[in-house]
Amino acid sequence: LRRILALRDSSGSDAARVALLEHRGLRAMDAVRATVKEMIQTEEALLAPRTQRAHSSLKQATLTNLVATLTGVAVACLAYFLFWRDARARARASAVLHDHRKWLRATLASIGDAVVATDRQARVTFMNKVAHDLTGWGEDAVGREVSEVFRIINETTREPVEAPTARVLAL
Repeated sequence: LRRILALRDSSGSDAARVALLEHRGLRAMDAVRATVKEMIQTEEALLAPRTQRAHSSLKQATLTNLVATLTGVAVACLAYFLFWRDARARARASAVLHDHRKWLRATLASIGDAVVATDRQARVTFMNKVAHDLTGWGEDAVGREVSEVFRIINETTREPVEAPTARVLAL
């Protein structure tokens, strides 16, 4: 096109017209169009497998996310179920323990002899009414050393005697 314009400016419009009629510009444009068409076809040929791989990757990622989410939900549900089952078992065990404690307390309280129960450190945890009456201690005895609450004195020597709880707890 520049050549034709330059030809027109230098030689006149007839020379430019002759050059246009030779269709050099048309052939050049056709060559450009063919090159562009070939480029488009090449790009489309490259794009098709890439698009298919992208769709495949998307499906795989979606499936992976779905499996991970379902696994996470399943693990959370399992953890909740195990926690719930454990909590229920603890509640049942606590109720049984409470019932046994009530039964033991009632049994110990109904014994006609003095009963003093201690923990492993020889601190009083329970005294029945007979023990309260014999020692003179009330509920304030709970938590005190058994040797402080229940003093044993040898009837002959009148000397204090070690409480049998020390020997029992040593076992």
